[in-house]
Amino acid sequence: MAATHVTIRVAWYDADPAGIVWLGNFLRYVEQAEEELLRAAGVTKQYLRTELQTDLPRAQLQCAFRSPARYGEELDVAVEVADLTERRIRFTFEIRHLDGGGLVVEGSYDVACVDSRTFTCGPVPEALRAALQPIAR
Repeated sequence: MAATHVTIRVAWYDADPAGIVWLGNFLRYVEQAEEELLRAAGVTKQYLRTELQTDLPRAQLQCAFRSPARYGEELDVAVEVADLTERRIRFTFEIRHLDGGGLVVEGSYDVACVDSRTFTCGPVPEALRAALQPIAR
C-alpha cells in the first residue's frame, strides 16, 4: 500500500523568529499522519487504549533533515508501515514541500506495544496486527 498523506500548512507558532519550523514540530506532523494511517486501517488511538488496552510509545527514531520549511508553506507528510514484528511496528516517513516536492525531512521510527494499565511491553495485539498487515510493505 502507498503511504498515508496529510497536508500541513506551517503555522506561526511552529516557526522560530526567522520563520523556520522548529525540528520537534516535524515529529508532531508525522504523528498526525500516523493517526490518519491508523484511522484508515480502522484503528483509532481511543480504540487501542480502551478496547485493546494498548499504547504505542516511541522506542527509536532516526531522521535526516534535508531542507528548511518555513511559516506559511504547505507540506506533504507521508507515513507508512515499513515493518511489523511480533512486538514492534516500524514506520517510515517523508515530509516534502507541497509546491515543488523538495524533501524536507525523512526518517523512521519504531513503536513498542505496551499494556496501557501497567506499561509493560507485550506483543502487537492480534486486532492491530490484522488491521496493519494489509498495509505493511
